[in-house]
Amino acid sequence: MKHTLLSVDEFTNRRQRFIEQMPKHSIALIGAASEVTRSNDTEYPFCQNKNFYYLTGFNEPEAVLVLIRSGDDLNHNGQSILFCRDKDPLQEVWHGLRVGPKQAKSDYGFDQCFVLSDLDKLIPQFINNKQQLLFCHGNVPAFDKQIFIWLAAVKAGNRQGKKAPSVILDCTSIIHELRLIKSDNELCIMRKVNQISGIAHQRAMQQSSVGQFEYQIEAEILHEFARNGARHPAYSSIVAGGDNANILHYTDNDQILNDNELLLIDAGGELAGYAADITRTFPINGKFTAAQKIIYQLVLDAQELAINAIKPEVNFSQLNTLVCDFLTKELFLPFGDSSSTCLEPSTSSAL
Repeated sequence: MKHTLLSVDEFTNRRQRFIEQMPKHSIALIGAASEVTRSNDTEYPFCQNKNFYYLTGFNEPEAVLVLIRSGDDLNHNGQSILFCRDKDPLQEVWHGLRVGPKQAKSDYGFDQCFVLSDLDKLIPQFINNKQQLLFCHGNVPAFDKQIFIWLAAVKAGNRQGKKAPSVILDCTSIIHELRLIKSDNELCIMRKVNQISGIAHQRAMQQSSVGQFEYQIEAEILHEFARNGARHPAYSSIVAGGDNANILHYTDNDQILNDNELLLIDAGGELAGYAADITRTFPINGKFTAAQKIIYQLVLDAQELAINAIKPEVNFSQLNTLVCDFLTKELFLPFGDSSSTCLEPSTSSAL
């Protein structure tokens, strides 16, 4: 399978752990992302809903995951069901091969698989007589609306003995708690994508020079991502020269790189759904000015202060306060004051 670097067992175990946390006689509905049209008949690169992907490893749009817990015996009362696009030779000529329900069942470890055209017929049947319904509220807004349409279809059959769930729950926190603890295989992928991203940053530093455009450096980064298997960036890369670095989410990347200015790069690759996120700042011409060196050293010292303070029971707020207090104190010192411990660069480097 080309969909993931993780084994099928990893995903089936995740679904099982999720079902174990579901209430008895409940159903969970989790929708995949949709494709977004860029222009006419072309789409933006597809990015799967992360919660859906975490439980399935399935990377096609419009799919729906159904998880059912009937009673206490999870071996016999837990089910995982996938609805996905059907095989379509004509569409596959234009847009590439589809997995289809038959292969999805065998390759992804689902108990049952159906085509998307069966959703409106089968989902109300699955919902019927369940006491509680779970879904990730707000994760895929269009899918949220569809859930209530299916619920209404069940309620409309009250006189025929159908019964809709009386409790609706947001199951986002269940998935996020599962995602919080990474397996050895996940950690391996995360290290790999960070290594790839680090190499891309180094390439950008090596290729940067006065007179180039920001987008040329962005191209070097994207090249290195893809060359090493991270086909897409995890987010739009920020390549900000000079004053552009003061724009928090600057992604135009269309300005020229000037002498004696700094270049801020915030970029990370994505591998099998796992994202890297690295920010580095360096002089475009390869040499800090005196003022740049002071600020750079302050930021580096603040970073090391925070890293050294990390330990169990220390929370993000405490670390943030520690760093803010340090930077505030040091920035109030007279510029060039020799009493500051941050004026002399340390032997370490943030690059």
